[in-house]
Amino acid sequence: MIITIDGPAGSGKSTIAKKLAQKLNMMHFNGGSLFRGVTAYLHHLNFDFSTLKAKTKFKDIELTVDYINNEQHVFVNGIDFFNHLRDNEISNLTPLVGENIQLRSLIDQCLKSFCNTHDVVIEGRDMGSYVFPNAEIKIFLTSSLEVREQRRFKQEQEKGSNITLEQIKAEIKARDDFDK
Repeated sequence: MIITIDGPAGSGKSTIAKKLAQKLNMMHFNGGSLFRGVTAYLHHLNFDFSTLKAKTKFKDIELTVDYINNEQHVFVNGIDFFNHLRDNEISNLTPLVGENIQLRSLIDQCLKSFCNTHDVVIEGRDMGSYVFPNAEIKIFLTSSLEVREQRRFKQEQEKGSNITLEQIKAEIKARDDFDK
């Protein structure tokens, strides 16, 4: 069974997906982590992201997912990027990866391969509308911009980040504008 939860940044997708997966004894899968993993890998290679739209050939990228201590880890060519998936620089570059057709296809194949062999609650921006349009249950979660900003700010404070609320507001607004 596949349950998808879509929605904008900071809307509570991860919180709800984790709780629902636990309640239903299913796996929780963060679809965005694959995009973040590929982004972290390219960043690790000092890739010039300004060329990403024009670049059509990415050779030898192997994408795998494993669960270690109940945490989803993304491996790109055998390198675990778990500790870098939420870095601000990776977060800011990740939307660009989703625009590259070849990388999007690679990520979608990995998502489908994994999720079609497990019972999952998968969250993302377009899991139900694009990747799994025939999912058994599809949820779209949203909340006001102010609530999303506060949620994200609280998450950053809990991580010990010194990012300001104004920076969070600008990042969420930019992501919303990009996703339109």
